[in-house]
Amino acid sequence: MKEQVLRELAAEYEIQRAANRAEERRRLSEAAARDPAIGELAERRVELFRKRVRAAFDSPERAMEISAELRAELARIASELRARLKAAGFAEDWLQPVYRCEACQDHGYAGEPIREMCECMKQRVYQRLCSDESLGVNADENFAAWDERVYDGAPTDKSPRGQRAEMIILRDICREYADSFPNNDKPCMLFCGPSGVGKTYMLNCVAQRVLERGYTPWKLTASRMMSILRDSYFERGDPERARLLRESPLLMIDDLGTEPMQENLTITQIFTLLNERNARRAHTIASTNLLPAELMSRYTERVFSRLFDKRLTRVLSFRGADARRIRA
Repeated sequence: MKEQVLRELAAEYEIQRAANRAEERRRLSEAAARDPAIGELAERRVELFRKRVRAAFDSPERAMEISAELRAELARIASELRARLKAAGFAEDWLQPVYRCEACQDHGYAGEPIREMCECMKQRVYQRLCSDESLGVNADENFAAWDERVYDGAPTDKSPRGQRAEMIILRDICREYADSFPNNDKPCMLFCGPSGVGKTYMLNCVAQRVLERGYTPWKLTASRMMSILRDSYFERGDPERARLLRESPLLMIDDLGTEPMQENLTITQIFTLLNERNARRAHTIASTNLLPAELMSRYTERVFSRLFDKRLTRVLSFRGADARRIRA
């Protein structure tokens, strides 16, 4: 599947480069219509480059001299072009090459002498591979839409500050995590608390902010995660899905503890996944309705220790009344 995605993206990048060239021609035509000298200068620049390159091939012993002369002449033409563009009402860089990504110039790969996949290409690959999952992110649930008023502000015996104040603290922690990604002191978080207190909403808030910053999270339910792991274990389905679980820049597992338990498989597969990601300090966020003691009982100490590894994980406790009822 990855090879297919790369082929599709290579074709899309080629189309983008063609669109860039068309836009460059349109800009030149528009500028030349206002000032014909701009078109003449642009043509002179192209012809000058051709002649000097040909001369360098014919007289390699003068290649350095010819190159210096070319740079000087191109600089003079560029200076005159900028002046004429400005006088004609255009930006001075109006005739500069058009790129969507400056780093790779819309080729998808950058670097010399070793060309590596550009960050823009990496993000598109992840987005395409996760596209049929729609990344699992609800775009309507984000930090801008997060409303503290759905939580009770009154103090209680269990929460002297009140649920609203506690949720504001949790929101600020999660927003700081998303704004700092991927340079977090602790790459993992675990959201613990009863149903309806806002854990999934907060997952979506983090995911949306990370997406806005150019990274690609993958959010899915624990049941969906186990389905992918089972398919991989029995060598069926798409193996790229299991690889993405291991390598996703930010894996977000919602409702851990609701997945079906299959003897000698569920615990082993979850342990292997978490252990591998923790070993690489990969970013993982999980939410669960289970108490710590219930997590220990369900998954055994091996998985529990990976979920609550204090070196890597920050545990956030979501407490209080069901916000869905308050909202209703």
